[in-house]
Amino acid sequence: MLGKIILLVSLILSPQLGWADSPADVTKHLISTMQACGQELGSPSAPPECTSEEIEKHLAIAQLARWLMGPHWDTIGTEKQTDFSGLLSGLLRELAYPRASEFLAKTQFEYGDTRLKGNEALVEVSVVNPDEGRVVIGFRLNHSDGVWRIWDVRLDGVSMAGNLRKQVQKIMAKQSYEELVKRMRQKITSAKTG
Repeated sequence: MLGKIILLVSLILSPQLGWADSPADVTKHLISTMQACGQELGSPSAPPECTSEEIEKHLAIAQLARWLMGPHWDTIGTEKQTDFSGLLSGLLRELAYPRASEFLAKTQFEYGDTRLKGNEALVEVSVVNPDEGRVVIGFRLNHSDGVWRIWDVRLDGVSMAGNLRKQVQKIMAKQSYEELVKRMRQKITSAKTG
């Protein structure tokens, strides 16, 4: 009897066996957290649900970092991979999260279809913002380690990760990794000093 109870509990709690949040659930939670936190997101006085760490539970930052670097990822080595991933997180925290929270605070949402293809999903959300009008946002997710995580956002069909990848690849091709991280650090510092 005890064995059956343990099996039942493990089935219920195990995300690898299909009980994890769906792509739409992950997207809704991310949006509602950012919308509820608004300007408090990431501030030292923010409640626990408004920390950058809470937001990053829903993001595939390591996957995004690897994809942005493309063929350069394997050549830069583990230390630089870790550094780049950390800087990417820093940029998101200082620039993307505050802007997204401000935009989302004034919006109404209509959740559309979720399209699944293997370990990839696309969740479409129509938002109506008084300043921007109607915008279709596509959240691209990847399923890894039993969890769905967002790795790209498309605004009216334009991939934010794709645009960032082009910038990263251009700097890597014409200059260097060192120049790339220098620019990233400058943007983070500039955002912090406002």
